[in-house]
Amino acid sequence: ILGFLSISVTGFIALFPGRLLGVECAAVFAIFTSQAWNMTFSLYQSFRTVPVELIEAARMYHLSPWQRFWRLEVPHGVPPLIWNMMMSVSAGWFFVVASEAITVSGQTILLPGVGSYIATAIAERDLAAIGYAMLIMLIVISIILPAESGRRADPTRTPLPILSDWYFLALYQYVKYTPPLWAGLGPGLLIGFGMLVPFLDRSKGRGPLQRPFFTVVGALAVIYFLAFTALILFNIAVIERDPLIIMNITLVVLVLGLLWELRYRRRLRQAALSGIRPPVRAPAHG
Repeated sequence: ILGFLSISVTGFIALFPGRLLGVECAAVFAIFTSQAWNMTFSLYQSFRTVPVELIEAARMYHLSPWQRFWRLEVPHGVPPLIWNMMMSVSAGWFFVVASEAITVSGQTILLPGVGSYIATAIAERDLAAIGYAMLIMLIVISIILPAESGRRADPTRTPLPILSDWYFLALYQYVKYTPPLWAGLGPGLLIGFGMLVPFLDRSKGRGPLQRPFFTVVGALAVIYFLAFTALILFNIAVIERDPLIIMNITLVVLVLGLLWELRYRRRLRQAALSGIRPPVRAPAHG
């Protein structure tokens, strides 16, 4: 889609030379393209996967192609289309940032809007401005696409158990392990820490051994994700025993990672004072 943007900018600027309208049209085209493909392929897949039984029923009722389209294929394709529309809107927010800060022939054009505002805030590392922009985006999305409340609870019927997707199983296990307060705060703090890592990690090195503490935190997060998923899949978790063990392991690993980080930074300072560059493991060539 970004490839379309580079081509469309040139074409729209040629259509409206010397005017900002050409760049605005290119941005609108990029945002539309980022949303249209997902919905188009979703609707096409829905039309291709109509159950054979329903097609046979349409033939038995002698429905014309137009009637079969409106009474069978469109209702069958609307649920996935609505779902992919929500996904496309989220993708459109990403391309708002990409399309409102355009570089053409070495010249950066910033269009007025939330996308260029976020791009400028990222370039200046203004976390408060980024937070304000994300808050406004969430408010707008919640107004345009309000969450479905669902049907009223029926005390006479036992609901089906909540079945999470596999990538939510680790989070579900974490919520079972922790008290209600930390079950709500923990995921938010983890997401906030992940967003702040690029600003907190000021080391110039890019290898895992050149940023020990963040390497340990990332490895620990991956291990916990896999372990929690396995615990809930195989139903081998012990709620009364596991939280204390996990907390102790976490503290020990984080302390070891911090000590590793301090030792590495001390070696860097000693090498800087002696004028000798510390040895760095060369990347493997495959």
